[in-house]
Amino acid sequence: MSQEEWLPVGTPMPFEPGGRFKAAGVRSSFVDPGRALAGEARIVLADIPVDGREAQRLLPLGLRMQDPPMARVFVVNYGNAVYTESYNEASVILRVRSLLGSGGHVCWMVVDDDTALILGRDLLACPKKLADIRYEESDGGVSAGVTRRGTKVLSIEAEIMEAEPSPAPVYGEKAFNVGGPCQALLFNPVWCFRLGEVIHSSHSARGTITFEESAYDPLAAVVGRREVDGPLRVAHVDINRLCYMFPVGIAGPAWAMRTYDLRFH
Repeated sequence: MSQEEWLPVGTPMPFEPGGRFKAAGVRSSFVDPGRALAGEARIVLADIPVDGREAQRLLPLGLRMQDPPMARVFVVNYGNAVYTESYNEASVILRVRSLLGSGGHVCWMVVDDDTALILGRDLLACPKKLADIRYEESDGGVSAGVTRRGTKVLSIEAEIMEAEPSPAPVYGEKAFNVGGPCQALLFNPVWCFRLGEVIHSSHSARGTITFEESAYDPLAAVVGRREVDGPLRVAHVDINRLCYMFPVGIAGPAWAMRTYDLRFH
């Protein structure tokens, strides 16, 4: 078939012309620290205690929960991303240790944009699912929540307090995720990677995180209770590059079955 027969002159193009430029932007932002891969991110986050036994079941071979067992919970709005439009994301990241040092393992993540879902799963091994996500920030606080399959999964209410002069990293720590490049159904690589970030501002906060019972997203079982009160943070961050990424292990069928609900259900 000739090119003219496949796409006759004068017919609409089967793809948006801007798509090619977005792909080029993703490639350049991976290596150019001056260009944000995901910029203008407004995030509310907290490090909370979790049920160590339940959390350990979600980890592949070679990773252990830190002592005491903790997880980072966050809801974020990305105001400017080179690969898609503005979107929201929420996640639970288990705090782990390994022979390569400490870091995080994303055991659950949801987004409200299909492009972000596909890229996150295929490139960074983040187990993203689609959900309805709300992030609202005012001068005095943040209100955020996640609803999926008609069930409220989690909500965060935070009161913003004083600025943090030397904030701890938000994204800029090692991550140990499963899947991504070379993933298969029952055998998946474990990747170690780190993102570069620029923290424009960070404030301490206080508030409450509430987890609801959900058959599709059983986070309350991992946390061990439905409500967590304590310190939180509200930050303004740019993710500006992928510093490194390399395989460090493999996860097999037993791990895939243990994590099915959180990753796929």
